[in-house]
This record gives sequence, C-alpha cells and structure tokens, in this order.
Amino acid sequence: MKKVLALILASLMIVSLAACNNGGNNTSKAPETTENASKSEEATTKAPDTTVDDRQITITYWDENASDERTPYFMDLIDMFQKENPNIKIDYFGLVQAESLTKFLTAIETGTTPDTCGMKGDQQAVLVNSDQLVELDQYCENWDEFKDLTPAVMQVLRDRGQGKLYLLPRSANVSIFWYNKTRFDAAGLGDPYDWTWSDWFDALDAVNDANAHEYALAFRGGKGGADSLYNYIYDYMGTTKQLGDDGYSTINNQDAIDFVEKYCGLYGEYTAESDITQTYTDMTLEFDSGAANMMFHNLGSFPNHITTFPEMNMEFGAAPLPKSDITGKTVGWSGALASCMFKSCPEENREAAFKWIAFLASEEGNGYFNMKIGQLPTNTRCSNADWLNEQFHIKMALELTSSDRYIEEPSLSYMPGWAQSLTDMEAEIQDLAQSLNGNGTMTSKQLIEDWEASINAFVDDYNATNK
Repeated sequence: MKKVLALILASLMIVSLAACNNGGNNTSKAPETTENASKSEEATTKAPDTTVDDRQITITYWDENASDERTPYFMDLIDMFQKENPNIKIDYFGLVQAESLTKFLTAIETGTTPDTCGMKGDQQAVLVNSDQLVELDQYCENWDEFKDLTPAVMQVLRDRGQGKLYLLPRSANVSIFWYNKTRFDAAGLGDPYDWTWSDWFDALDAVNDANAHEYALAFRGGKGGADSLYNYIYDYMGTTKQLGDDGYSTINNQDAIDFVEKYCGLYGEYTAESDITQTYTDMTLEFDSGAANMMFHNLGSFPNHITTFPEMNMEFGAAPLPKSDITGKTVGWSGALASCMFKSCPEENREAAFKWIAFLASEEGNGYFNMKIGQLPTNTRCSNADWLNEQFHIKMALELTSSDRYIEEPSLSYMPGWAQSLTDMEAEIQDLAQSLNGNGTMTSKQLIEDWEASINAFVDDYNATNK
C-alpha cells in the first residue's frame, strides 16, 4: 500500500508551490452524554456548488467525536454552511468517541440511523459493510471540488468500498508522541526526533518521579489502547507486513513478545496506577496537567497542549514514533476522518445531505476544521494556508513523512472484524500490564498468541465472505 500520509503531504506541497487537527480535542473532557444543537446564524463562506431545491430541509448529522472543545467548531461550520444554504438546517448530534461505533451499530439494527455522520478510520469498514450507506459517485460528478480531494486518501476510501465511494474525507493524521519539553531539557534529554526505541526506553528514568506523581508516560490502558499498541508493535519491528505470504497474521514472533513485555511492563512504575483503564481523554488530561511527561497519540491533540502548557509555564514538543532498532524505520499509521450518508436519508433530501458532507470536505470547511484541531486537510486547495507552516507539529510531520525513514502501515480496518478484535484485546492488555506488575498470570507470549488467533479468525471470516 502507498505511503498515504506522505502522499497527502506531497500533494499539498505541490499545489502550494504551484499556487490555496487532542483522542480524539482540548483540555475539556468529552461530554458524558450526547448533545443536540442546530445553528443558523451569520456565515462566512460558500458551500459546494450542487443543486438543491428551495424546500426547507433538515439534515441530521452525528459527530463521532464530540467534545467541549471540538463541538463549537462544528457549530461554526454549521453557521458557515447555513448562511449560504438557509433552506437546509443541520441538526447536530454529538457522540462520545468511545461509544460512537456502538451507537452506529445500534442505530443500524433499530432502523434509526441519521441522514449523515462522521466516522474515524477503524469504523469505516464496519459501516461500509453494513450495506446502509449511499454510494456517492453520482453526487460527486456535479461537485467542482471533488477533483481536489487528495488522491491517496480517496484511494483508501475507495478500497474500503471495494471500488465504490461511500465516504468523503474530513481530515488526515499520523501517529507521534508528545513530550514535556521543559522537563526533557531539565533532564538533558534534548530533542527526541531521532530516537530509536532503545533510546526511548533508556530515557524513561530521567523523567520519572513517582514520589512527585510526575510519571514518564501516560499509558492508554482503556478504550483505544489496543489500536495504539498494535501500531507500536509493528513500529518496534520496523515492518508493515502484518499478513504473511499465507495471508495470516505475522504478529506472533519474539520481537513482538519482547516489545509488549517492555511496554506493558512500564505500568505501575513509570505510569500512574489509574492508567490501567485510561482513555484518550484521561491520557490527555494527565499529560496536560504535568502528571505525565510523554503521551503517544497523533497530531490531533495539539489544541489541548497549546492551551494548557502556557498555563503551567512549560513548553511541549512533538516527535515521531521512535525508529525501529531492527530496521531504522518509523512505521506510521495515518488515519482519515470521513463523512457518509445513510440510506435512511429520504431520496428527496439526499442532494442536500451530500451538499453538507461535501462542505466538510471543501476548501472552506476542511481548512477551517483542520486549522482548529491541528490536523492535515484532505483538500489540496488548502495547500498554501499559512497555518500549515505555523504549527510546529505539522512541520515535524512534513519532515518525517517526506523522508526515507517513514513507511506507512496499511490498516487491516477494511476487514469488518478489525474493530471488534481490538476491543476484545483491550482486556488482555490490561491483564498483562497488571500481571507484569505482580497481580496476575497473563504472559506476553499468551497475549501475542491470542492476538494472532483473533486476527486470523476475522481474516478467515473476511475471506469466506469475499470469495
């Protein structure tokens, strides 16, 4: 598979020379319940050029990652869209990210799906394979910005639809780690940009003070932890080959066993004990309060850190995932947020629904949203936006992904069993972390064997369905 993020960035840079994103977030917690909102105030930009009649139309939209910080950006987008389209009302419904896939699946089972929704990468194959999404090609033919969507991202989205297009991109991302630069400098650690995993593990003692409740790492033991750990395993091994020549998982090897032993073994000594069930939101709050000096995440948590670190009179930095000691490569996992339309949307409203999700992928909508969340736009018309070069973590990502060091890890999320497999492994990762801390019997070898079996099971299911 192509280096998706590198191609995204290359596309943006090429267009810029020719001519024009934290789990999910800010310092506030994601809402504990969903919230509804509709907006119709002053707007500042035009929506995509599609044809919609003058009827008053209401389009429902479920946001898969609502939060006190991100939801206001959607309110702004709705204002912008409705100003130019006063006959289309957007009825916004915010979901907590950790619960969003369950909400989508329940809605499909009960026939209560919205007209449109957003989704993150590991949800896309599941929703596409539900046979509940509207194919978008016919609508894209009349949208003049369709040709400007980043080709590499569009290829991934088409792959997930087995050649058909059901998704429009909103944002692109890449895995990195954030660090407390003030404390790194005080410890004499310097810039970790070129660190290997050995360097990373060796540095932990220098920024770990359990007595002061200032731990080296914010460990993601809860929701999303398996997805992250899987990426780090393959980064540690320095390979993107997740399936062997026989079509089955390659995860069961000594390097993977060694890594989970080291990484999960950090729990309780280099992490807070409460990290065992920690989600993205908890992890970010821990890092942004100074209680942890590193966190693995992606570009999207930049707005959190830029808000809180000045309040602590501290600086933060961004670095790539450590290089593999084996191959010298960083294996990255770039995800694309996307929007879709459900078949539950009435036929007579589908042009309006498409106009809304196309706006989210447009120069104006895409540029505004990604500027606010600190991620990469997926519309090449945004390529000369000043903010792309003003945010240092974006500069770091540009340098990384345009180098020979970076290789893109193709996601197995096109197989419907992927998301459930990750969910199933979360409890085992928690068991291993506690066992390595002296409170259980799970072994690293057993975890890797179980992970291999889980992957192979959904590979078999996928192959049987797609003969």
